[in-house]
Amino acid sequence: MPRVSGPTVEVETLEDFDKLVAGGATSMRSWRVQGVDLRARTDQLLQLAPQGAILLGCPVGGQAEGHLRAGGALLFPSIPELPFNPYRGGLYSPEELYDGLDAGHYELTPDALIYAWTREPGDDLAHAVARALHDHAIGDALDERLHGSRVVGVMGGTPCLASIAGMPKPPASATGSLGRA
Repeated sequence: MPRVSGPTVEVETLEDFDKLVAGGATSMRSWRVQGVDLRARTDQLLQLAPQGAILLGCPVGGQAEGHLRAGGALLFPSIPELPFNPYRGGLYSPEELYDGLDAGHYELTPDALIYAWTREPGDDLAHAVARALHDHAIGDALDERLHGSRVVGVMGGTPCLASIAGMPKPPASATGSLGRA
């Protein structure tokens, strides 16, 4: 179901798009469409007023692209040569991140490829934009998933903490008390 957040309508799947159109939408104003392949929806796109819409990494047919741009929509193109989709509309599943691990090659999994990409040196603008877009997309998906939940995140491990001079070791009861929070 498309998510409405204030005046913004988030469209993260083809099903979301189809529900809006079937529901009688005539305008895309305030639609934020993330990573949805709309090439098979040219006829529907041509019937919508695109002013105020933002499409992030959404493939569209040539005629639809012209209509969207001329009508005032903002289209962000795909960014080539990335090991991830910076516009994804949801969180990663373990199956996605570790695809190919069964073959015994962690370094070829999406998890490893994405991590290696984040460690590449340089301050390339395209790299920074892709990272910011992806971080925002994942943060948004995480907010949606955790809405109304009380959550504690723990990052790093004891070896990390022990390597920081002066950092006290966490009490053994820390994880137990978090479970009761």
